[in-house]
Amino acid sequence: MITLNENRTANNVGENQQLPKLLFTIKETAYVLGVSEKSVRRFLERGLLQTSKALRTKLITLESIQAFVRTTV
Repeated sequence: MITLNENRTANNVGENQQLPKLLFTIKETAYVLGVSEKSVRRFLERGLLQTSKALRTKLITLESIQAFVRTTV
């Protein structure tokens, strides 16, 4: 099990290792996909991308971004 300390680093991950980013904001997703934030919002409306349902803020999962790229490219 991975636990986070006060510095937001995992206790059982080596000093030079970082946890992978799993959730992205709309702005970050737009940057990763090379599109506008408005396009990302349209993809969300069309169901082409999914947000995390656990949070109030819309965060897009890495898995959703990868699935989007696989199915649309």
